[in-house]
Amino acid sequence: MHRNIPVSWVCFDYITVKTLESFAGEAAFCDEAGRKSGEIPSMHWLNEFHSEGETTNVIVTISFSTEADMDRIIGMGLEEGFSMGLDQLEKLLAGVCKLK
Repeated sequence: MHRNIPVSWVCFDYITVKTLESFAGEAAFCDEAGRKSGEIPSMHWLNEFHSEGETTNVIVTISFSTEADMDRIIGMGLEEGFSMGLDQLEKLLAGVCKLK
């Protein structure tokens, strides 16, 4: 079970989308209306999909403008939040597979 974490909002601006291959963009903390916070560094994401037979591997690359920005985001719980999101995705995909 994960510790109690306050609600946070993040917006994602897509920069590129290559159907069935990858998407890239910038993620930034924002308020519930989507107004970005200028106080918290943004993250640059590249998500790539590689098919191997009936399996698809996903490679996620997250980069930052500076090492200090990376350290700050990691200190805010990036690893825990990312793991939580993957756990939720795994449950979602398990449910989708049951429907087939």
